[in-house]
Amino acid sequence: MKKPLKIIVILLCVASNLYSQQVVKMDNRKAIEKEDPYNFYDVENISQTDILKAIELLGMRIYKFDVPGNTESHNITILAREFKNGHEVNTDTIANFSNDYHYWVTGIPDPYIDYINGITIFTDTHENQSELQLDLTSFTTKHEIALDKTSEDQFFLWRKYTKSHTQTNKEIPLMIFASSWMFPGENFHRFCGVAELTEGDPMTKELLEYSKHYIQITVKVE
Repeated sequence: MKKPLKIIVILLCVASNLYSQQVVKMDNRKAIEKEDPYNFYDVENISQTDILKAIELLGMRIYKFDVPGNTESHNITILAREFKNGHEVNTDTIANFSNDYHYWVTGIPDPYIDYINGITIFTDTHENQSELQLDLTSFTTKHEIALDKTSEDQFFLWRKYTKSHTQTNKEIPLMIFASSWMFPGENFHRFCGVAELTEGDPMTKELLEYSKHYIQITVKVE
């Protein structure tokens, strides 16, 4: 056997012997230490709010809503109502479905039936266009929105209704995608007023009157 080959064989034998002497020990480190061993993401100092702000920088937001009647079968309709200058000009049905869904438990061949108790809406917004993805437990669906842009300075924002409780047999507004506006004599756009909308609230009504073009997302449980 040539000398270089002998050295390689010896090194492999030494490495194999050292590996065989290593002790198996349960890894009791925290999950974040396992997932980020060099603390590259500084997980312990990053809050959930920081993450949501980072997502928003990409144009995305997350909205969650409760759904009533989750102990019996209902039909759910989600609509997109478009308004221009205070008048409704178009209505699109985003989804129309039964609130029941099937799920399986490991080891049991037959599925169970339950009723959804919430809706999650993800928005991906870029200027005057926004794509919605709705997570409805039993399935997901998408809907695209595009509003007219009347000037380069005009901008568009989502606002959520937070004090209106969803109830059966009544159409309830969930959120709006609305345009900014410019008052006479001004040369800049604004979107001021309430941050959280309430059905029937004067300040909410005022914001909708100022916005010349908006889409309202609503839900009805029957």
